[in-house]
Amino acid sequence: MPKKRSPYTWWELHPKHFLEKKELFYKKSSQKNWQKNHTWGLELHGDFCELFSKKLNIKILVVNIYKNPLMEIQSQRPQQCTNCGITGHVFRNCTAPVTSYGIIPVRYLTTTYQTSLFSSLSDNGNESLQYLLIKRKDSISYAEFLRGRYTITDPIYIGRLIRNMTQDEHRRLKTMTFDELWQTFWGEQSSLRSHKSDYESSIKKFMQLQDSLPTLLAENPTKWTEPEWGFPKGRRNPYETDINCAMREFQEETGIKRNEFSVIYNTHSISETFYGSSGVRYCHKYYIAICNKSFEVELNMNNYHMAREIGGIQWCSLDEATSKIRPDNVEKREILLKAGKIMRNFHPVDMNE
Repeated sequence: MPKKRSPYTWWELHPKHFLEKKELFYKKSSQKNWQKNHTWGLELHGDFCELFSKKLNIKILVVNIYKNPLMEIQSQRPQQCTNCGITGHVFRNCTAPVTSYGIIPVRYLTTTYQTSLFSSLSDNGNESLQYLLIKRKDSISYAEFLRGRYTITDPIYIGRLIRNMTQDEHRRLKTMTFDELWQTFWGEQSSLRSHKSDYESSIKKFMQLQDSLPTLLAENPTKWTEPEWGFPKGRRNPYETDINCAMREFQEETGIKRNEFSVIYNTHSISETFYGSSGVRYCHKYYIAICNKSFEVELNMNNYHMAREIGGIQWCSLDEATSKIRPDNVEKREILLKAGKIMRNFHPVDMNE
């Protein structure tokens, strides 16, 4: 066992030092002033080290620092569910609906609003508003089918999935191998170890259906020409608040920066709760945000998150947005109408710093 060295401060330590350098950079501080002046401490033990903070009550173990760095966080913070945000249990034990958090982006087309963003408005009619919608890269049903989230002995549910796919997804199922479908769906992530078990169970079910798939596609034609439209949303990270999760997902999926929108705080979030086709209960919680009138959006394939998840993005009037949402998605239409009512009757107050 290597001799334990004296503590060093975490001074200008940066991940690039692990990835680009052959040795760990550190700056030694005096033993006398170390505990008094520094929040983070660093101890070296041969080829691994510990970063720790007494103030935050957290310890980070960095192992194999000269080869392939791996960071393991050992924290004494209370355990928090990444689904509901309540401490004391984890996601797999959570009884709340599977919850996502997002933003309903709105922009005013009138110059009155742009002149004084949070002043009193003479006209808050929906004819002066546009809502930003994003289109999924793949339909929900196609994603469920490809990932094997069905029972092979349940032809009714499988037929429902096939009917809710798009015409292009039907074409893919007819002409492509499973590996080609998997690669197209996941992109660069297709070979990740985290998807290995998912791949193995999915291809097993797909091969069992392969002979009957042409018949299933013929018996369950689809009328949909594009995947579902909706609002930017996603799942929370550990210890992330609802609003921070919503803003992060919004920025990742639209490319809009934090200084280019303002969240409306003088109204409650809008929620939709529903059962998915698989019987799982879901909840989507949205906040309304005002975007700059002049800011235009486009699908940027250089943006990792957009390329992975988004198939289209567009500003729409209330009527246009309503027409893009599938008729059977009643809850999402109601969310849009609620947002329109709020924007028609309330004046936003900027609470951002």
